Amino acid sequence: MAIYSIPRGVSRHLLDFLFPRVCIGCRAPLVKKSAYCYICDDCLRKIDWIRYHFCPRCGTPDVENGSACDECGRKAFSFRRNRSIYVYSGLGRQIIHELKYRNGRHLLPDIAHMVSEAGLDLRDTVLVPVPLHWCRRWSRGFNQSELICDHLAKIYDCEVCQLLHRSRHTRRQFGLGFRERWKNVSNAIQVHERILARTKLAKNRKITLVDDIFTSGATIEACAKVLVMAGFEHVEALTLARA
Repeated sequence: MAIYSIPRGVSRHLLDFLFPRVCIGCRAPLVKKSAYCYICDDCLRKIDWIRYHFCPRCGTPDVENGSACDECGRKAFSFRRNRSIYVYSGLGRQIIHELKYRNGRHLLPDIAHMVSEAGLDLRDTVLVPVPLHWCRRWSRGFNQSELICDHLAKIYDCEVCQLLHRSRHTRRQFGLGFRERWKNVSNAIQVHERILARTKLAKNRKITLVDDIFTSGATIEACAKVLVMAGFEHVEALTLARA
């Protein structure tokens, strides 16, 4: 797939002629005007969007509006709510894998547009990316949560602050059971005290944690817990997919 920036004075039409874009899902040429650069209209309809009837705490789909799911009824999360954009399956899964494991930065404008179409208002929030340990970031070359935050900030003109860091290297959460996930990230995430002191963020500012996938909620909870302990009163989460 061709990845390019648009030189000044060169039109999108000319670039599309020289470097034809194709849909990430079906590989069909993208010749029609669309708000999405790498997803065709047919494939967009195949994404399992979470628009209505979801848990107001964790974002689990197919839950009666206004009612918490059974799992949230048994937990006391530090974050007020998580909002996921789609279910982690099919093309939704492919988009995240393309971004994380194939350096699919060209998909970031489409991802940001998905969030904006969900009707979320992030204008008065501080976006905080879920951190990677330095060795994993070094091996991957980037933190996908930071990239998502940066693109969302362009749309909503809001602030991005890397308030958190991983104090120890953890196993990948993929393949771990529910209890193993929570144990894996326990005490692994801390607040960047120097960044907190430098930014002087008011403790009543709304904080929105940003990550790619919400599965058990262990990682988001680990992040939210230390932010609440640091005095922040309003912590929410935004994730692309709900597994």
